Amino acid sequence: MPTFIPNLAISYAFLAFFLSAGIGVFIGVESFGINYGQVANNLPPPDKVLELLSTLSLTKTRIYDTNPQILSSFANSNIEIIVTVENEILSQLDDPQQAAQWVNSHIVPYLPETKITGVQVGNEVFTDDDTTLLQHLVPAVVNIHNTLAQLGYSNIKVSTPSSLAVLAASYPPSAGSFKSEISGIMYQFLNFLSTSKSPFWINAYPYFAYKDSPSGIPLNYVLFNPNAGMVDPYTNLHYDNMLYAMVDAVSFAIAKMGFKGIEVRVSETGWPSKGDADEVGATPMNAATYNRNLLRRQMAGEGTPLNPRMRLEVYLFALFNEDLKPGPTSERNYGLFRPDESMTYNVGLSALATSSSSSTSSSSSISLASSGARIKVAPWECKSLMNWIFLGFYFVQVTQEIHPKQKHYGISSSSVKASRTRISSHPSPPATARTTRTHGTLPPLARRWSDAAVNDALPSYSSRFCRRTARRPVRYPSLWLRHTAKTFRLDAPTLYQNLILTLKSCKATFEIRQIHAHMIKTSLDNVPFTLSKLLATSILDMDYAASIFSYVQTPNLFMFNTMLRGYCISNCPYKALPFFNDLRERGIWLDQFSFIMALKACGRVSEVGVGKGIHGIAVKSGNRDFVDVKNALLHFYCVCHRIEDARKLFDEFPERNDLVSWNTLMGGCLSVSQPCLVFRLYWKMCLVGLEVSVATVLVLLSAAGDIGNFGVGKSLHGCCIKIGFSSNLNVITGLIDLYAKAGHIHLARQVFDGVTEKDVVLWNCLIRNYARNGMVGEAMTSLKQMSFQGMKPNSSTLSGLLSACPASGSIHVVRHIASFVEEQKLELNVVLGTALVDVYIKCGFLDEAMNIFDRMEDKDVKSWTAMISGLGVHGQPSKAIRLFYRMEKAGFRPNEVTFLAILTACSHGGFVMQGIEIFKHMVQKYGFSPQVEHYGCLIDLLGRAGMLREAHKLIESLPIKGDATAWRTLLSACRIYGDIKLGKCVKDVLKSIYTEHPTDSLLISGTYAVAGRIADFTKMQEMKQTNVLVENYWANKTERENMVKEVGLSRVEIDN
Repeated sequence: MPTFIPNLAISYAFLAFFLSAGIGVFIGVESFGINYGQVANNLPPPDKVLELLSTLSLTKTRIYDTNPQILSSFANSNIEIIVTVENEILSQLDDPQQAAQWVNSHIVPYLPETKITGVQVGNEVFTDDDTTLLQHLVPAVVNIHNTLAQLGYSNIKVSTPSSLAVLAASYPPSAGSFKSEISGIMYQFLNFLSTSKSPFWINAYPYFAYKDSPSGIPLNYVLFNPNAGMVDPYTNLHYDNMLYAMVDAVSFAIAKMGFKGIEVRVSETGWPSKGDADEVGATPMNAATYNRNLLRRQMAGEGTPLNPRMRLEVYLFALFNEDLKPGPTSERNYGLFRPDESMTYNVGLSALATSSSSSTSSSSSISLASSGARIKVAPWECKSLMNWIFLGFYFVQVTQEIHPKQKHYGISSSSVKASRTRISSHPSPPATARTTRTHGTLPPLARRWSDAAVNDALPSYSSRFCRRTARRPVRYPSLWLRHTAKTFRLDAPTLYQNLILTLKSCKATFEIRQIHAHMIKTSLDNVPFTLSKLLATSILDMDYAASIFSYVQTPNLFMFNTMLRGYCISNCPYKALPFFNDLRERGIWLDQFSFIMALKACGRVSEVGVGKGIHGIAVKSGNRDFVDVKNALLHFYCVCHRIEDARKLFDEFPERNDLVSWNTLMGGCLSVSQPCLVFRLYWKMCLVGLEVSVATVLVLLSAAGDIGNFGVGKSLHGCCIKIGFSSNLNVITGLIDLYAKAGHIHLARQVFDGVTEKDVVLWNCLIRNYARNGMVGEAMTSLKQMSFQGMKPNSSTLSGLLSACPASGSIHVVRHIASFVEEQKLELNVVLGTALVDVYIKCGFLDEAMNIFDRMEDKDVKSWTAMISGLGVHGQPSKAIRLFYRMEKAGFRPNEVTFLAILTACSHGGFVMQGIEIFKHMVQKYGFSPQVEHYGCLIDLLGRAGMLREAHKLIESLPIKGDATAWRTLLSACRIYGDIKLGKCVKDVLKSIYTEHPTDSLLISGTYAVAGRIADFTKMQEMKQTNVLVENYWANKTERENMVKEVGLSRVEIDN
């Protein structure tokens, strides 16, 4: 009773203030809109819908097409509309002309009378079942944006809505990150949004998370009802509803891609009022509660915990129930209204209340004011003391629900630190998605964690994260965990030393997670030293390392460099570049290691422009003067085949006394097939007075092998013996390669036999060189000898042996090796898998090659290129094109060889538009400078399609001059189509600039024959026969004059 009276007094005071103000609260609702779907056969006409929206005072709506009736009916109204490009026409709009035509026919006619404020290109394209759509997304978005900007409508923002299935992790929100398979295109899309200041739209449905785990997720948490909520353990942000957690997870994922300032908006969210028997929670009451509470949040102008000052823009799904939608019952029951304009349930809008027979009294209604899009709440009418008392009790109950004594969702007051083990002892659950509003089973997004949960996670960790349920052998991490758990009396230096040794012994991610969980339990995660060592070990799994890094409040430079190094050595080195830029934007001081890792990443993804930019930053910051940074720059330019830039940089060095610099430059020259330049550099190095190292000798041996100079090779062998390098296994391997390339395989065998202790690398070298020289039998014999001596063949052994099979036609050997891989359960890694794919393709077994390719878990650019080339060579260009786009979607960056393979496939298949599009991608998107071969493919493509004039213009505009192949390719196309005029022009060019080739006359005569000019054809044939006789005479005369009589043999001369 003593506590009740003050609470009641507070209630009365609150109500007195509330009523005295007349409840004249005005809050803007510019951030609230509704989706107007039309998948139904009984909806009211658009003019009636406009009246309904005006009655509701809603000023924003979104439609799923560009319906001309809707756009015309909504003209001269205050309704702002977002239109949508259907997924079916997305592939057409990556052509700028098609995109411009679409904008001029679907958008411009309705402007400015109709307030079109946005264009959404496709719907949930990133997770669509048709994976071929993804490569068209960014070009289509850019083309539509550029067209609108050129027409003066840059205020119309272009974007695309995505489902939460784009996230690889969504809990806790700070762990949000995009899936690796879409990260490449996602980066391009985010870059566009950042440049154009457009928002990122998501379709977020907490309903599906609750439906899949009603016992694990509190209903109040997803319905915006009062609840304890959850606290993100890495940011300490409190979330009292799931929708805001979903939005912030996307914001964190965007930030991790290196972008800031991109607003996240909700394009769809809602709750079904009806569902099937297994659709838990789909009731009118829950739907009304969710939408009503969401509306109240919008009245308050709330932002998410991560961005509290930025009002969250939300579009409710949907205005009407749509009876023609496929899928479960819930898909047809998201609407606030039925098609007959009757209310499905009351969410508190005045129009809804008046249109329903079961509407509530006006005292509880809320209306949306049309002027200024403001909210006003109708005054309360309290006519009796009972109303006051009732409201007082209600207020006390609400305050108790909002501030419970010891009730928390997900985290108890005594176990906030233990709750951080969510990412340590359980993998992050996948994001709750609404892919095309048809969904599968999703794991729960929330569980209760306590100290006991962490204790349970430690001993059972292996069974949770390993597919095998059998007990594993006890390893060093387990021993350390048990030791520190039982006896925590070790002094700090000893404890840290044991921890470092334990982390170094970790070979799998689950072991690192286990140690992380234990560190959290023992508070070692608060020590920067131990956390840095944990992060350095966690780069085995960069997703997990990123989760750890996001938890650190004040990371040091070592942690930043660790993340850079992790990205560089991972399968996604492109992520290191935005991370490096983020460091600079934060104003963090960068050291030598930061620049070295950034340059290494540029080299791996062939980003020449970005690398040159980092070069400039290094010069300005003074880091370029460090020897290691200089060598990193040299290596970057050499890897990107920019030898002239590398030599220019090398010439700028004031002192050239670093052996690594010389070796790096010589290795770069070797990589671009300039072995003679290698020896010139070596001569200059000797003049400087530097002594050679093993690395220098290896480069020289490779250069001598490429030249094919056996004498130089023998001299190098002698030098190796004199300076004591002849016993080095790496040098011996180089000597074997040298003699084998020169064709002296018996000398290579002698060098091999001279080694007493042979390792697997040496055996691989011998087998590989036997295979290169077509000696398959000797290679198989060496393989048996290797196995007899107790050495197990690895992937390099088998790939070297496979290289001989196409030349020898030994398909049985290939299948024997494939069977051996399966029997020995060898890992089908990149090297072995690519070798198998290549040899199957060259032997003509395309199905087997595709089977091996699909089984490869890890692929690189060479693997994709080999498969694309094989499909093109074997007459399946359409599959090659699809595989190329699949490669891009997987995040791999094509190289020049890849583009040559796909352009060749397009040429052979006659895919003109696709070939031109890919050629544009190579130049504009990836920044490659086309070589003669690429232009030749494009010219051949245009010629095969009959576009001879376009091919002629292309040749004349080529930046690469002096190549006769392109002209002869065009001449061949003229022969096919009988174009005599252009053919004669091309032949004259060949005759005037280049040495005339017999093929030219043959092609022009064929052109006459196709065109039906038989007389000219006959004349050309007679001229050809005369020329052949003359050429044969002079050739025979020259041969006779140069003939040398050998001793002991006779010679007979005819005609002289």
